[in-house]
Amino acid sequence: EYMKVINICDKLNSINLTQFLVEKLSDNLDSIKIDTWIKPLEIENNNGDFKIICPNAFHIDIIKKRYEDMIMSALESKFSVKSIIFM
Repeated sequence: EYMKVINICDKLNSINLTQFLVEKLSDNLDSIKIDTWIKPLEIENNNGDFKIICPNAFHIDIIKKRYEDMIMSALESKFSVKSIIFM
């Protein structure tokens, strides 16, 4: 039971972080780019160490080439970011 609650909380935190990014980046990106590249991300924050989990390797490449700086700036605007890993 306890692990289920933690897993649900982790999933909700990831959804909230993804929604935060969607809101922060929607001024700079059109809805197609948001829907295609940002919404599929799962984001984990462990005391400032962020994991950006992408659906596949191609997605990682595009995120890193086109959106890494924007994502970093958005996260740093609200959080104390120690590291960001894309996986």
